[in-house]
This record gives sequence, C-alpha cells and structure tokens, in this order.
Amino acid sequence: MDINLYALEVITKARLAELHADAARRVVLASLRPPQRSVWTALRCALQRGGCRTSGRKIASPRPA
Repeated sequence: MDINLYALEVITKARLAELHADAARRVVLASLRPPQRSVWTALRCALQRGGCRTSGRKIASPRPA
C-alpha cells in the first residue's frame, strides 16, 4: 500500500488546527459563564435567606393602650 506522506501531513495539520480552534472556543465560552456554586454553598445561602424571613415574624406587636 502506497501512502502519500505529504497528503497525510497536510490532513493532520488541518485537523490539528481545527482541534486547536475548538479548544480555544471552549475556553472562551467557559470564561463567559459564571462559576457554578456547589450544593453546600447554595444550601447555606437558602438557609440564610429563610432565616432572615422568619426572624421578623416572632416580634410581638405592642398592646393597644
């Protein structure tokens, strides 16, 4: 079987350039997205917000004179 090394080299260079461009595009897209919070961080934030909402309900209003 006769393999044209020049043609193989050109095909390989073109494919490598495509892969480099795809990797660069993925890096740019990943940098545009906000970082994802962990489950524990989201749970802690939800519990803190819930605590602030319920803490004001326990205050008794003054009696009418």
